[in-house]
Parts: sequence; C-alpha cells; structure tokens
Amino acid sequence: TIINFTVTMEGLEDQLLGDVVKAERPEVERKNVQLLLQMSADKKKLAEIEADILKRLSEAKGNILDDEELINTLADSKKFSTMINERMETAVITKQEIDEAREAYRTVATRGSIIYFVIADMAQIDPMYQYSLQYYQGVFNKCLVDAEPCKDPVERLKIVIDYSTVTIYANI
Repeated sequence: TIINFTVTMEGLEDQLLGDVVKAERPEVERKNVQLLLQMSADKKKLAEIEADILKRLSEAKGNILDDEELINTLADSKKFSTMINERMETAVITKQEIDEAREAYRTVATRGSIIYFVIADMAQIDPMYQYSLQYYQGVFNKCLVDAEPCKDPVERLKIVIDYSTVTIYANI
C-alpha cells in the first residue's frame, strides 16, 4: 500500500490561513480551536451515553421498566443530550462567526499557497529549487511577524502579501 503524503494547494491554503489568523487575530484562532475541541468532546460524550444505554438495554433482564438504574440512566442521558444539542446549536452560530473572521485573511493564505507551488514547480527546472514545506512555512510565518504593522486591516493584508512575496522571492 502506498500512502501519498503530498500537500494540495487547498490543504496548504487552509494551513497557512490558520497561521495568518493566529498571527493577526490570535483570539479568533484560539476560539476556533476551543470550539473544535468542545464539539469533539460533546460528540464523544454522546457516543459514550448511547453505548451505555445500549449495553444496559442488552443486559436488562425481565421488564426494562422495572430496572431503576436503566430508567435513571435514560433520564440523565436525555438531560445531557439536550444540553449538548443546545451547545451544538450555539457552536454552529459561533463557528460561522469565526469562519467569517478567518475568511478576511484568505487572500494572504491563497497567495502563500500559490507561491509555494510555483517554487515546487521550479524544482523541475533545476533541483537547487527544492525546498521543504517546513522551511517554506517558517519563511512565511516570519513574514507575518516582520511585515510592517498597520491599523487598517485591509491595508495590513496588502502589506503582508507584498512583503511575503518579496521576502520569499529573495530567500528562494
């Protein structure tokens, strides 16, 4: 079995988008990570509850309505399930807000992804142009830190795009 570990343009763009948002708006990226962790934990807990209920139902002897422990488990699971579903509904709205904030930085990530694949294609011309993805991401992230600060978000994006293009060109 062969496993293909190559990166795609869209995959790299998403990785770079996370890097850009982490550098420019760390609170948004932190909130995104926390939300993903909470949603994952809630899904896991729901699966555990379902498995527990099924186990108790399969092990029940006689009339299941007489099994007080099973009835209590069902009642608790209903409360917990309702609470998780409410959190999931809130999480969907929060995720949309986070995604909107992240999308503002997509142009920088797209440019970064395009530049990487142009560089990768240059290796076909001459092997001296072979650079690792790790090296490229390091240069890209350094550009995010070193680019001239600006209060205007739109202007800042333009500055980062221009600075990263020139810096990566100079380093490659």
